[in-house]
Amino acid sequence: MNNAMEFLLEQTKDREDQAVLALNKARSELEDYYRQVEQIEKYRLDYCQQLVDRGQAGLTASQYGHLNRFLTQLDETLSKQKQAESHFKEQVENC
Repeated sequence: MNNAMEFLLEQTKDREDQAVLALNKARSELEDYYRQVEQIEKYRLDYCQQLVDRGQAGLTASQYGHLNRFLTQLDETLSKQKQAESHFKEQVENC
């Protein structure tokens, strides 16, 4: 009976350890996600400032179009990234 109890305790401890590892991994992925979104937002803001600065110095229509398309791509990337937030939060909650 003692062996059975020890076995059950060991199994429970192993599952608890696995759950802690899974939770830590999920939290780390969520933090990485937030850092990535923050970096993209900062890059977008910097690029907007470049557009303003270059616009004041004089931009051709072609240059403006190129910069504007790139900003649109960044906006789309941010939108997709923000949609993924629920996935990462769900992973943490499921642990």
